[in-house]
Amino acid sequence: MTINQQQAGRVAARRRVTIEEALDHAERIVAERGAGAVTIAELARGLGMQPPSVYKYFTSLHGVYDALFLRGYARLSAFVDEAARDVDPGLARLRESNRAIVRWSVLNRGLAPLLFWRPIPGFQPDLRSYRLAEDLVERCRVDLRTAVRRGQLAPDADSDQALRLFTTISAGLCSQQMANEPDATYETGRFTSLTDQALEMFVHHYAPSPWKGTKMIQELTQDTVQRRIEASPEALYDLIADVTRTPQLSPEVVAAEWIDGATGPAVGVRFRATNHAGRGPDWHNTPIITVAERGQEFAFTRTEKHAGTIEWRYRFTPDGMGTVVTESYEVIRPVTRFGWFIIGVLYGNKDRKGDLHRGMTQTLERLAALAENPPTGSGASSADTRADESASGAGQPRL
Repeated sequence: MTINQQQAGRVAARRRVTIEEALDHAERIVAERGAGAVTIAELARGLGMQPPSVYKYFTSLHGVYDALFLRGYARLSAFVDEAARDVDPGLARLRESNRAIVRWSVLNRGLAPLLFWRPIPGFQPDLRSYRLAEDLVERCRVDLRTAVRRGQLAPDADSDQALRLFTTISAGLCSQQMANEPDATYETGRFTSLTDQALEMFVHHYAPSPWKGTKMIQELTQDTVQRRIEASPEALYDLIADVTRTPQLSPEVVAAEWIDGATGPAVGVRFRATNHAGRGPDWHNTPIITVAERGQEFAFTRTEKHAGTIEWRYRFTPDGMGTVVTESYEVIRPVTRFGWFIIGVLYGNKDRKGDLHRGMTQTLERLAALAENPPTGSGASSADTRADESASGAGQPRL
């Protein structure tokens, strides 16, 4: 190391010491008189220098505040780390971190307002300083997500709304405590002593009840099943589009009939379906046909109060002497939370997405059996014979 490098190192070290001394003095001012009492002149008096000399170390007064903000969040992060070091991720660590934030705020009444509120008009921390604040918030988000994944909280606890509510708890407790009993301790404060009760209110609000739990709420968007069947597209269309035969195909539809005077499929025509799934009673819905192109495509939508809107679709693609039948559904409007309560608790269904997929597979299996091996008897007719008859519309109006 050269002499110049050694001198530069000593100058840099003295500069760091002076900056820390200035921040120590600024922190004392903040603790005694509030953040607004910090001035360049006050810092100069504390450091024994002329006010212009302060600008050698800070670009402005807001630069002082920015350094205090960075110092405060670094200390707060370390305090939270120490408090939650050996605590399991998820709800337990979320609780302990919140307690640590409130406790640190009471111990640092000067810096806490600068970190959590806006006591200095026009002050904005720079990106480097604010990143520590974002990291602390992100820790809360991660623990909320972990608590949901472990079944400790309901799925909607993993949301921006839940995160805002959680951070409001700690900020609100600190604010009330400092405004009313600034000299009380964490344990004796009228508001900080309510920390655990406030946390319990949050946990209770997002408790994983049977109808909030992840097992009861699934993300239904769309699904598709295909099968090649040895029959013509027209014959298969007629079987699918015959509402009166839907119970022969669908494992959940027990009855179906045309309504409003309709006798066959057409866009806008409705039919009434009676459904059964799980341990609950039968329920009814009235699907409406949206596509009726014989030998090509058949589709309908069904809407229920709490079960949303689903569009069911069947496409028929010629394949040699047979046809590839594609059955699919797409969720237009999702099932409500109360709808999932009905599905999971009242009807006892634990995997509705899987039920629907298995139901589509079984529907196409039954369709193949009916088309390729028609029942014998005086009243029986093959699928291709039925293709010459008039088509009627139906499918799987399931939940």
